[in-house]
Amino acid sequence: MKLDRQRLKSLGILLLIGFAYYLETQTLGFRLGCPLYQFTGLRCPACGLTRACIAFLQLRFADAAGANWGLTLSLPVLLPWLAVVIYRWLYRRPAGGKGTKAAGMMLIGWYILWGIGRNFLGL
Repeated sequence: MKLDRQRLKSLGILLLIGFAYYLETQTLGFRLGCPLYQFTGLRCPACGLTRACIAFLQLRFADAAGANWGLTLSLPVLLPWLAVVIYRWLYRRPAGGKGTKAAGMMLIGWYILWGIGRNFLGL
């Protein structure tokens, strides 16, 4: 097993872009809006994601949950799943076995239910 340095470099660039966006939101206050919400008035499962991530980085967990509690509830599955998928991607291995695929499908199902619930059930 050998680490793919080009993929590691790509991951580093992506993390730097995310950190630059974080710094920009803290200094200038500009945030990208949700196109789905702007055009339809419906909140997608990711609406509030920027606020939630910033709150998590600042260790304000209650604020993060308030921004997007669907994301907050999924973290015990999402974080290990992301770690496995990224690790396997960096080493050019298949995404994973049945457990990884099942967790991915469960997350997709959860975000679909969360999107429906937050718009039509007032969650």
